[in-house]
Amino acid sequence: EEEAGMIQEHEEESLEEKPLSEPEKEVSDKTNDEPQTTTHKHPWEPSMYYTFNKECHNFAGYEINIQESIDSYGAIVWPAAVALCQYLENNQHQFNLHDKAVLEIGAGTGLLSIVACLLGAWVTATDMPDILGNLKMNLNKNTRNRCRYNPQVAELSWGEDLEKN
Repeated sequence: EEEAGMIQEHEEESLEEKPLSEPEKEVSDKTNDEPQTTTHKHPWEPSMYYTFNKECHNFAGYEINIQESIDSYGAIVWPAAVALCQYLENNQHQFNLHDKAVLEIGAGTGLLSIVACLLGAWVTATDMPDILGNLKMNLNKNTRNRCRYNPQVAELSWGEDLEKN
């Protein structure tokens, strides 16, 4: 009985809200740029959370948030995509995309397709099947209620099923 009572007391103590004995982490407070100390409330709360990378860009007067992943080459924003987006935005007088049909082959995260769509193009973004989920999500999130045309997404694998695709 004494042993059972001691176990119950120990369990009750461990459920109390106490900070972990790990070193406290300093986190920057975005409102005043002063470091802010945070502690964990429960032992089962992780000290580190893994999230996919997000990139934020500003093109065509909009903030564009791109969800990346580590799954494949098509799941990250490549510098060439950013450079081409800047070029198209800065040279709209020379390359007017308004009401033009644009086909992006190997769209990846969809940044370039999003910018083309924001600049007025009717866009079809293509990539391999395993990339399409993230591509659709990025396109929908960044173009909904912002564009004249809704971007389309289609599967296209180079050298496979040429008659079908």
